Amino acid sequence: MHTFRLGRLTVSVKLSPPSQLQPYSGIGRFVKETYWGDFRIGGTRLLELIQRGAKRIILESPEGYFLAIRITGGKVKIVATYRWPPPGKFIAGTISLKELKDRLPEIGRGISLLRDLLEITTGNQSIGEKEAQRFMGMKW
Repeated sequence: MHTFRLGRLTVSVKLSPPSQLQPYSGIGRFVKETYWGDFRIGGTRLLELIQRGAKRIILESPEGYFLAIRITGGKVKIVATYRWPPPGKFIAGTISLKELKDRLPEIGRGISLLRDLLEITTGNQSIGEKEAQRFMGMKW
C-alpha cells in the first residue's frame, strides 16, 4: 500500500510492482485508476484522462479549491468546494458520462474548469465533508 499526499488529501493505493506506475505528461500523478493533481489541466486534458481509464480524479489548487470526480458505469459524481459554500461545505452533483464527454472539449482551464463542471451537473446541493465522502465513496 502506497500513500500519497496532496494538500489536505491523502490517497492510498495498493500497487503491484513499481513498474505498474503509469507516467502522465501533465501536472499530477496517475496510479492505477486514480489521477490527482492541480487545476492547471483543462477540459481536453480531463477528457484524455477519462479515455485512459481514470475512475477517480482529484484536483486541488493552492487557493484551497478542491474537485473530486468519480466515474461508476455511465454515471459521474462530482464534489467540489467553490467560492460560495462556507469552509467545510461541498457542492455535490451528478452527470452522465456521455454528456460529460460531449461537453469537456469546450470547458476551460483552472478555476473555470470547476465553475463550468458545476454548471453542467444536476442535483447540485451544499453538503458537509462527511456527506461528501459518503456520496463519493472516497475518503480525503
